[in-house]
Amino acid sequence: MAQFIIRNLDGSVHEAIRQRAARHGYGLEAEVREILSSGALEEVGSHLGAGRRSRMAARFEQAGFLEREEIEELKGTAATLAAFD
Repeated sequence: MAQFIIRNLDGSVHEAIRQRAARHGYGLEAEVREILSSGALEEVGSHLGAGRRSRMAARFEQAGFLEREEIEELKGTAATLAAFD
């Protein structure tokens, strides 16, 4: 597994990551690992179109479903079976 040393990181950035880690219940190192992993994988996926999520998003986008409008959240609503008549 690779290791990084990050020098000259602004103190405010360090503090922001520390607070973010606390909110997520992670240690500082785990939070930095999560930020780097998600950022790198998102970048690779967006350039190469790799991964199931990217392919699914492309299909929805072609169909016009990614308009970025708010969708009402239905927390606490009981699920119902679909009727196929």
